[in-house]
Amino acid sequence: MDIEENLIKMYNDFLKEKSTFKDVLLVVPSTPQSFSKFPTIVFKQSNSSNIVGGRSLNRQEYVDRLTYTVEIYSKDVTIGTTKYISNNVIKEIRDLTHIFFNDIGFNRISSQRGEYIDLTIDRHICLFEGKINNWNSILN
Repeated sequence: MDIEENLIKMYNDFLKEKSTFKDVLLVVPSTPQSFSKFPTIVFKQSNSSNIVGGRSLNRQEYVDRLTYTVEIYSKDVTIGTTKYISNNVIKEIRDLTHIFFNDIGFNRISSQRGEYIDLTIDRHICLFEGKINNWNSILN
């Protein structure tokens, strides 16, 4: 399993354990053609680059800088008899996402409201950056 698949699984498990919306949320690796479930969370690696100062002299060991984008799409959600407005759904998932990435050693680059072509769907975009060692796949 590569690092992206592993992080998606860890993130999904984290949300399923902590979120009020665990029974209705969907975590996917790419933006779907259309949304059929809310909230939908798109979790994808948006950049991977070498860190020049993180290379050994023989260039066999190195550190990569990873950037992940998390896009949260939501509408109002009803669970049982309780209705949650979209902004509250996004706020909870956004806050849990911040905690998840902080716990694995990533830094938040940005977290901002995003526009979406369908004005009935709310969107929030988060960017996180972290480092990984090539020789042991440990995040740091």
